[in-house]
Amino acid sequence: MSVDTALTTAFAAAGIGPRCPVLALCSAGVDSMVLLDLLAQGPWPVHVLHVDHGLRAESAREAEVLAARAAALAARRTAPLAVTRLRVAVADRARIWACGLEEAGRRVRYRAALCIARRQGIAHVVTAHHGDDQVETILDHILRGSHDRGAAGMATQRSLAPGISLLRPLLVWRRADILSYARRHKLTWCEDPSNTDLRWRRNRLRHEVIPALEAGAPGFATALLQRAEDLRHRHQLRQRLVEGLWQNAGGGACLELDDILSQEQSVRYGLWADLLRHLTLSCDRQRLHLIDDLASGCCGRSVVLGGWCLRRHRQRLYWHPRDMPPPPLSQRASSDGNWSGYRLTARLLSHGDQQIIDHDPWQAVIAAQAVVGDLWWRPAHPGERWQALGAPGRRGVRRYLADHGEPSWLRDRIVLLADAHGPVWIPGYTIAQRVRISDPQAACWQLRCTPLAPLAQGPGSGLVFCAKSSCSGPKGL
Repeated sequence: MSVDTALTTAFAAAGIGPRCPVLALCSAGVDSMVLLDLLAQGPWPVHVLHVDHGLRAESAREAEVLAARAAALAARRTAPLAVTRLRVAVADRARIWACGLEEAGRRVRYRAALCIARRQGIAHVVTAHHGDDQVETILDHILRGSHDRGAAGMATQRSLAPGISLLRPLLVWRRADILSYARRHKLTWCEDPSNTDLRWRRNRLRHEVIPALEAGAPGFATALLQRAEDLRHRHQLRQRLVEGLWQNAGGGACLELDDILSQEQSVRYGLWADLLRHLTLSCDRQRLHLIDDLASGCCGRSVVLGGWCLRRHRQRLYWHPRDMPPPPLSQRASSDGNWSGYRLTARLLSHGDQQIIDHDPWQAVIAAQAVVGDLWWRPAHPGERWQALGAPGRRGVRRYLADHGEPSWLRDRIVLLADAHGPVWIPGYTIAQRVRISDPQAACWQLRCTPLAPLAQGPGSGLVFCAKSSCSGPKGL
């Protein structure tokens, strides 16, 4: 396979058909110009995005060069080829986001790409990263103390957002191959002078470190790329285990540790990395060590990472917002309505259906004549007692929740349904003994409780008042 056929091969492997539109992130550099030339030769509708970071005076001229080349190519083809040019003050964004210029530029480009892709209905974003970029990325990650996932480098294809993939079709080719193609096809391009500025870490790797390693150990870069490919394959296998562990979380804001702690460190760290990304926290080796130490240490410990608190309770790892809002006030339960992120459906039936109680803890059937006054959604009151269905006597609600594995910081946030005499149902658990169906022919209330959005959920478990941010396990990571 040559550079000439790289795009066709990569697109076929990704399932991109001839009429499928693609969005290309391009500069005026040689790799972008080669990508643009290859795209123009194909049948795909192409939308080109160029983001001027506003860091150099000559960047405006480079944008003109790219736009002119795209216009010339568009005139020769029947499929659409459009260009969007943006100018963003990346230095200002870097100050706002408290990050480096490179990171700020990357965020700006991908956010702009997602915005255009969603607006235009484009499912595939393409970049011009090549093999030498991969070598630099891998070394940079290793020097930053990255886990194996970072040492595996960039993936040829990954999800950028739900329904939108990122594709790097030139990743298997080295810069020499890209230059050879450009010269053979007499392409013109612009050289970014900042790429030779040795004040930047990546440029020092490109111009000093990698050449020195290659001179001292010929074939170094090729071996590093092969090693990264092996790591990516191993990561795919580990990721399947990680996804299985997430599924065991049941969509709640806790993880069962028995199965996790029996895995090798690479699998555990992959899970912790997914958790950090899910909580929108940056992932580094120190945080991975911290979470692993918390999970494998003594019960009752906790750590704060950003705006989140992670806690070890029994054989579970929980997470919740560091500043948890107070539980909402009580509210009368209507026959069919919403309250604090939940939907309650209540139907008056002429007779009971005991099977619902037995098989679905999120539904309940209670005797209508046993309900005293109105029904209310609320958290448990301090010192409140009840007799659960089948229990020998009354006991504290908080003690009942503790015995069922609910940690102390969540017990006063569990949602329950109560009448004038106290709790009649704790969704996720059971009903009170006093409202059980004793006469199948008598009138009854059929109740259903459903969260309107992902909520923090305990181990088996009752619904929990939570902040508005999502607390469910990550999907498709």
